[in-house]
Amino acid sequence: MLRLLMLATMPLLLSALFLSALASGGEAPLADDSVDLSSRSEVGRARAVSVHLKVGGHLQTSPPPTDRLAPPPPLDTPVAVDADLQYTEVFLRENASARFYDQVKATVQVGSATTLPTLREDRRLVVVQVNRQGKRLRAVEGLLHRQEFETLDLLADSLAIDALLPDQPVAPGSSWEHDAATMLGFVGLESIDVCEVRSLLVETNEQFARCRMTGVVHGRAHGATLELEIDANYLVDHQRGGVTQMSLAVRENRESGPARPGFKGVVNLEYKATPVEGSASFTEAMLKKASRHPLLKTPLVETENFALGFAATHDLAWYATGSHGHSMTLRRVEDEGLVAHGNLLRLPAKRLDPKQALADFRADTARMIGDAMTHLISEEQWTNTHGCRVMAIVAEGEVAGVPIEWHTFLVAPPEGAAVTHRLALTFTVEKSESGRLARHDRQFVDRIELIRTSADRKTAGRSLSGEKLVH
Repeated sequence: MLRLLMLATMPLLLSALFLSALASGGEAPLADDSVDLSSRSEVGRARAVSVHLKVGGHLQTSPPPTDRLAPPPPLDTPVAVDADLQYTEVFLRENASARFYDQVKATVQVGSATTLPTLREDRRLVVVQVNRQGKRLRAVEGLLHRQEFETLDLLADSLAIDALLPDQPVAPGSSWEHDAATMLGFVGLESIDVCEVRSLLVETNEQFARCRMTGVVHGRAHGATLELEIDANYLVDHQRGGVTQMSLAVRENRESGPARPGFKGVVNLEYKATPVEGSASFTEAMLKKASRHPLLKTPLVETENFALGFAATHDLAWYATGSHGHSMTLRRVEDEGLVAHGNLLRLPAKRLDPKQALADFRADTARMIGDAMTHLISEEQWTNTHGCRVMAIVAEGEVAGVPIEWHTFLVAPPEGAAVTHRLALTFTVEKSESGRLARHDRQFVDRIELIRTSADRKTAGRSLSGEKLVH
């Protein structure tokens, strides 16, 4: 997640936020008195959660190469994020909850461009789980778009905050360590290489305990390495057994990667949780539906591109990296880095001859690759999950001395469909990385649905409004 500039005096400012709560709770016990801070997340218990996120910093991208011997410095683009999320959360089982998002508001400014991410009305009921393998979330009524997923997938999830609390009683002045598995869900990384984070019980009274967490985490996200400096103060409610407030500042330094630009900046996050007896927006029927909804081992998101006229369901390792006119680029990026580069192109309608179509596609593939191709590895045809006809060819060759595989696909609409355009896809992967790509490209293609393009939708709108269409 992007980060907001942190003041050097932030620890003192954060501490001041909690003085009034502590002052109202009675006298602090003796320093040698241990207290139980463990989380008590009983099944069925509900709470109202509010999160305010502010981010600021600079994205860093590599400029085009020049003739100079020394590479040019990276290009800096200012970025700012302001987001407010409010949701009602009900515990389903250990480390899992159902949530109804009452409010999702965000403003993202990158340079002079501003976007307003939000959440569709029918995607507000979500199931979340945070454990030592990380975090998973899924909307009950259907898949999330990637932007929706990342809007909800915030640093310091409420379940991850609860996981910070120690299992054993601690005394004021004592500290405990947070291991990499605990911080994985808290910071939302794909992997952690260095984790040096501790919490300290600063002071306590009959109602609250104030804790401070500091440390550093080094890890990977979106195929890039990054470093995080963490500073947080949080309140633990003795009676309710959980964290009720947190003020968090995280300084981030992320290298440019194959999926995302680099980033330098800081995030400020304000978290508040209040127990509730019920919610008008979270009905019993919704809770039952959420409790029966399984979480996928591999989270999936939904992509729609109306310029190219397709929708697809895919895992989070696929990233759209560019779109222009009737073409689009995407990459498959895993924890270790880039796996494959993809190009998608919308093609006009054309009748496919069942006897000749594969041979024609084979010839088109050979012309596209040119002299770099040495031979074909395989070819096949099938009907995908949306009834589209698919042809696939895998070819091998060499570019600048590097063995390369080209995985090419042609997706055509079902017979008699209203949609008539086609979609061509080419995935380029180094031969040494083909094992990592495995069949992920085929799975992506198998879930493609051809839909009406932006132009089709405008034409349909004019037709329905009574305007004369000119053919």
